[in-house]
Amino acid sequence: MMPITENLNIFLGTTVFQNTIQSYVLTLLTFMILLISFSFTKRLVIHHLGRLAAKTASDFDDLIVKLLAQIGWPVFIVISLHIAVSVLILPSALRSFIRYAVIFVVTIRAILLLQEIIQYTVNKTLIKRIGQDNPSSQAMVNSVLWMVKWGMWLLGGIFILDNLGINITSLVAGIGIGGIAVAMASQAVLGDAFSALSIYLD
Repeated sequence: MMPITENLNIFLGTTVFQNTIQSYVLTLLTFMILLISFSFTKRLVIHHLGRLAAKTASDFDDLIVKLLAQIGWPVFIVISLHIAVSVLILPSALRSFIRYAVIFVVTIRAILLLQEIIQYTVNKTLIKRIGQDNPSSQAMVNSVLWMVKWGMWLLGGIFILDNLGINITSLVAGIGIGGIAVAMASQAVLGDAFSALSIYLD
């Protein structure tokens, strides 16, 4: 009768889909360790930064804590999975799918974080300068902020499509031509809007 260790070695050395069972076990362990490490590091950093932020009068450090708290499990999962499966022999389609998932999730999270930073900057500068009792100015600032946010989503979408291997040259050219056409058609309106914004900024 073969010893248990020998049977275990034979089982772990069995090849399934071009990888040994031992490779799958190590990949799973690596994935779990990375996932727990990311979560623990996030909690530790937020805890210490939160204690430091409570001692300061500035709210910038509170913003940093808030941004770190928004980085959650989707980002940790795709990054941990991408690192863990790097040692496996996988079909090109599956490896590309994991890579695209990382790009998609990380890009969306980065856009959301940048929007939080822009919102904070606007609230600390423009809104504070023009005052809370000026609804027309606030409406203009919110409109510009809305356009900036949608512009970020547009750029993020183009970045994702480009990394997916889609030819975006014609799309970018179409957007550029369409933007020029809209700008020429509404030249007077845009001129007045930018002039008003310049006055408010001054």
